[in-house]
Amino acid sequence: MGIHKSSNRHIQKLRVIYQRLVVGDRNLWVAGIKDVTEDVRIKQKILDQNEELKILHDTLNDVENSNKFSVQYVDNEGRYYWSSSIYDILEREPRDDEYNNIVMDACDDETVELIMSKVNRLGPNELLGNHEIEITTENGKTKYLLINIKNVHNSKGELVQKSCYARDITEKYLMRESLIKANEEKTILMKDSHHRIKNNLNLLLRFISLEEKFSDDYEEILNVTKKRISSFVVFHENLYKISNFKEMNI
Repeated sequence: MGIHKSSNRHIQKLRVIYQRLVVGDRNLWVAGIKDVTEDVRIKQKILDQNEELKILHDTLNDVENSNKFSVQYVDNEGRYYWSSSIYDILEREPRDDEYNNIVMDACDDETVELIMSKVNRLGPNELLGNHEIEITTENGKTKYLLINIKNVHNSKGELVQKSCYARDITEKYLMRESLIKANEEKTILMKDSHHRIKNNLNLLLRFISLEEKFSDDYEEILNVTKKRISSFVVFHENLYKISNFKEMNI
């Protein structure tokens, strides 16, 4: 292959093929020349695109691993394909010829039935968005995923594939549940506190009224009432030392 600069200053790439011919007692060389400029350009473009795809693929893997999410699609033959980050999420190794839905395999039957029923009701290019599911890894660990599923149809309305996005939200989920629980306990505590204060004040008034019926000695009534108030103080001090206000040993 050689390079030729044409009269209009364009660089062309030529392929030259030589062939030896023997005619009588003479040796002749025949040369065939073909302009392969366009072929070389297309080949280089394909190589450049492959390199760009590789860079894009590596970048996507890095983004997936750092953000704990994975992308999946299902072809028209029902085979599932997952990006490699899913195996870190599921805490397992990939297996040969594995085309099943490995995320749904990690869910209980009730979750699978619920998700598939919703997916089957999706219209053309309609999205099942931000659905939280609970999975169990092969190590027995419970995790929580946020999934988005979409049925992809062509211009004829034919289903060509299903695409899915799954993200590990275990840390976020547990933190949210912890905040919800803490808020529930705080609400219970506040209601209980107001209720106890009201009851204790009413109880003190009843004690004073009861003492007045049996004694005219107001100094004694006052001393007894002070002791009872002190008892309430001790009770509340012990009550508020309890860490779990939702459940306590009476």
